[in-house]
Amino acid sequence: MKRLYWKIRYAYEKRYFHRKYGRKKNKVYYDKRYRCYVCPALIEERGPIEYVIVELTSTGLIYECKIDGQWSHDHLFAGVLLNAYNKSERFEVPAEVECQYSQQELDMIKQAIGKGRIGEK
Repeated sequence: MKRLYWKIRYAYEKRYFHRKYGRKKNKVYYDKRYRCYVCPALIEERGPIEYVIVELTSTGLIYECKIDGQWSHDHLFAGVLLNAYNKSERFEVPAEVECQYSQQELDMIKQAIGKGRIGEK
């Protein structure tokens, strides 16, 4: 039953986006109903603005880090902050990849790690 629900829901969403944005100019729009960004050129690819722009330009950012000593990465800085806060005891940005981050980003990561450790007590 759940499977049928999701098929219907995705079909409805697809129809909605094609009807609303299918004939508009190729620029990025914010859809209030679904709270996401969409571009008619890649109407199936919708979500945060970073994701839509990455799909349009076929480029992307990579933020590398280590969690539990294992290399990991994220394509959005928000994901890095989430890991730094939620996995503060096991999260690190090794010196060899610090150049991928701005000083502001490194400061935010340090503060997120600090707040995450306070919340773990």
